[in-house]
Amino acid sequence: MDGRGAVRRRPVISTSDSLVSTEVDSGGLSLIRSTLGGKVYAVADSSPGRTIYRITAGGTNDLSNGVPTRKLDGSLRPQSAETEALLIIAGGGKVQKIDLTAGGTPTSRLGGTPPVASHIIANDARVLANDMTTDRTKVRFSEKSLGTASYSGHETWNFGGTGTSGFFSAESRPDPVEALGETTNEVFVFGSTNVEVHRADNQSITRAYAVGATREYGCSAPYSPVKVDQAYGWIDHLRRIVVSDGRTFEVISKEIQPVLDDMDTVSDAFGYRVHQGTIDCLVWCFPTDGRTFAYQRGAGWSTWMGWDEAANNWSRFKVNCHHHAPTTDENLVGTTDGFVGKLVMGGAEDLGVQVPASVETGFLDRGSDNLKQCKSIRVTLQRGTTSTAEVCHVRYKDKPGEWSEPLPVRLGVAGDTDPVVVFYSLGTYRRRAWKFEFSAAQDLVLASVTEQFEVLGQ
Repeated sequence: MDGRGAVRRRPVISTSDSLVSTEVDSGGLSLIRSTLGGKVYAVADSSPGRTIYRITAGGTNDLSNGVPTRKLDGSLRPQSAETEALLIIAGGGKVQKIDLTAGGTPTSRLGGTPPVASHIIANDARVLANDMTTDRTKVRFSEKSLGTASYSGHETWNFGGTGTSGFFSAESRPDPVEALGETTNEVFVFGSTNVEVHRADNQSITRAYAVGATREYGCSAPYSPVKVDQAYGWIDHLRRIVVSDGRTFEVISKEIQPVLDDMDTVSDAFGYRVHQGTIDCLVWCFPTDGRTFAYQRGAGWSTWMGWDEAANNWSRFKVNCHHHAPTTDENLVGTTDGFVGKLVMGGAEDLGVQVPASVETGFLDRGSDNLKQCKSIRVTLQRGTTSTAEVCHVRYKDKPGEWSEPLPVRLGVAGDTDPVVVFYSLGTYRRRAWKFEFSAAQDLVLASVTEQFEVLGQ
C-alpha cells in the first residue's frame, strides 16, 4: 500500500545508472554493499573461494585476480561491516578485508587471527565476530581503532585482559551464538533459544561489554535478523517473526504463521528492509520454499514472487541480497542470476521480465450469515497515459476451490488515467472472496473497490 492507502505492484528490479547493467557473475550474488564513500562491492554466490567484485557504472573489477587468499573463505551467506578504514566480510571461514584507505581495491585476510566467523559487526570502535570453532557461546572483539590513518586495532584479536581485545560469553543459556547485530551502542547476540543485548561498558576497568537484557526469543534462521532503527525483526525459535528492541517484543507473523509452520526449511531464510518514500517493508526470503514475504505496518503481509517466462508461471523473487546505499538512497540488490540493480516503485518489469500481480481478500460475510445479493462492485484504478489493452481482471469464489471465470476490466483509451469500471448483478452468497489480477506493461494502481449489496432473508 502507498501513503494514500491504494494497492500497488511490489517494487521491481531496475538497472541503476551508477552500476553496470550486464551480468556480474553467472553463479549469482550473495552480498552487495555500498560504502559510506559510495563504492559498491559484491560477492559471488558460488563456493568455496568466492570472488569479490568492485562494481561501477563502467564495469566489474574482479578483486581476487585468481589469488585464493583474495577470495572470500567459507560457504555461508556473507555478512559485512564497515569502519572508517575497512570493509570487513565474514562468510563462515577466514575473515576478509577491503582496505578503503588504499582506494578500496585491495582484498586480503583480516590480520590478527580473528575467529572463523559467520557474522561480523562494528560497534564502539571495535570489530566483533562470533566464534564458530573454539566456543560457540563466545563473541570475540578486536582492539579499538579510530580514523582512516590506521586500523591496526581491528587486526588485534587476543584473549587478553583490560585495555586489549577479548571476548564475552552469551552464557545465560549454553546454546550457540547464531547471529550478531548492532544498534548504536548495543550488541544483539541471537542464540538458538534466547537473545541477549550487551552494551559497551566504557566505565569499567575489567570488562568491555555488559549484559543489558536477556529474553526467551531464540533465532531459527541466522540470516533473518533485519535492523529496524533501534530494534530488530527476525524468525525466532518457534518460527514466529518478532520485532524487538531487546526489552519488549511484538509478534507480527500471526497472519502467515500456518505457512511458516508448514515449511520444510526456514533456517536458510534471510531478511532485509526496503525503505523508499512512503513504502517501508520488512522482507524475508525463504530460498528452499521459494517464497518471499513482505510486512508493511498498517497494511499487513504480501508475497513477492518473480515470473518464469519459459514456464509461464510464478518463480522465486530473484533478489538474493540487498543493501541500502547511503550516498544515493537506492535499494541496491544482487540477483540469483548474477545481476546488480535497484528496487523501484512504479515499474512493471524485473530487468525486462514482466511482473504480474494479484490482490486477494479472505471470505467476507459482511457481518451476517444471511444470503447477500451482490448488486454491483465499483473498481477504481489509476494508470499511465498511453492506450492499453485489457490488463486487469476480477474473480470471486463463494467456497474453497477454483475462482470464477475472470471478468475483464477495460481501462479505456489514451489519456483515461483514472478509469472506473462497474460490474452489476454478480449473484448471491453467504461468504465471498475476491481476487484482482494485474498484468499491465505499465504502472497500475488499485485505488479502491466498493460493493453495493443487499442482505436477504435466511
